[in-house]
Amino acid sequence: MASYRLSALADAKMVEIYRYSVRNFGLEQARKYTRSLHESFAALAQRPLLGRQWRAWRRHEHGEHVIFYELADDGIYIVRIFHHRENIVARMKS
Repeated sequence: MASYRLSALADAKMVEIYRYSVRNFGLEQARKYTRSLHESFAALAQRPLLGRQWRAWRRHEHGEHVIFYELADDGIYIVRIFHHRENIVARMKS
């Protein structure tokens, strides 16, 4: 069974997304949205070529966010997650 792992940066972003969502949309919506992100990660692990190629990574849009990942032997490795309004090109260098 394919699986997914998150980098430290991606994991920190998930915490940020959750906290922002709780403050702005409430606990239930925060749980729902972060759950949907994890479901998207699991779906990408099952079908890793679903995301399109972007530089050295694959890219997949989900809701307000863009997921960047690499193929791994056992599924995928989530490298970064960005809000779609962030300057992704500049942020991927940091």
